[in-house]
Amino acid sequence: AKEDYLRTSKDKVKSKQVRRELLRLLYVEASRTRKKGDIERALKEVEAYCDSYPDDFRDTLIVFSDSLRIIMEEIIKESQTTEDKE
Repeated sequence: AKEDYLRTSKDKVKSKQVRRELLRLLYVEASRTRKKGDIERALKEVEAYCDSYPDDFRDTLIVFSDSLRIIMEEIIKESQTTEDKE
């Protein structure tokens, strides 16, 4: 629903607020599920819209991005370890 709102909304202030909420939800979901697709989706959101987030949110974006990349590296290492055992 939030993604649909962002596609159709003309209210820039509200759109930025909704986009931040969406990013937080994507981040929490990716951290919880640890699925590669969820992590890639959250990273894509950060990269695609990093310029549209307010300056005071940029540090949060860096933390989100770094931690998602760390999770992705852990998943890759786990899958390689599993493949090596087989």
